[in-house]
Amino acid sequence: MERIIRALEEGIKRELNLRTILLPQKAEGATAAITLSFAGIEAAGDAAGDGGTMERVQFLATYSTGGTHAAWVNRAIADSRRLNRLNSDGKMEIVVKIDQDKTKRLYAVWSRLQEGGFVYSDDEEKPMPVAYNETYRVTVAYPASMIGG
Repeated sequence: MERIIRALEEGIKRELNLRTILLPQKAEGATAAITLSFAGIEAAGDAAGDGGTMERVQFLATYSTGGTHAAWVNRAIADSRRLNRLNSDGKMEIVVKIDQDKTKRLYAVWSRLQEGGFVYSDDEEKPMPVAYNETYRVTVAYPASMIGG
């Protein structure tokens, strides 16, 4: 499973130019990032052609960025446009490293769960910085034999 998660992180870096934070851990700073949270795993039927069973792992992916100035808003808009393209196309190719010489191409399917919005601090004395968040569900189907067990 770690190989699939790493490939998804690399795909996010390549396609969106954003760092990825895999929960549980605490993000630091206001840099734009995708936070991945495990949301479940399930059987996904039999593989076409060569047999074997498939599984599907799901993550909640929250795009988040914070700031207070025009350059930050412009970056949030540019990132949101790239996320919208993923949501429209639905697929991000990811490459999972199997061993030194072998890789497997999979697809991470993105679907928007929550439109973007600004989140303000609850602290009345510190209303800034503001954060901008968008939430997606990311699903990756893979041969169950890839992760064993």
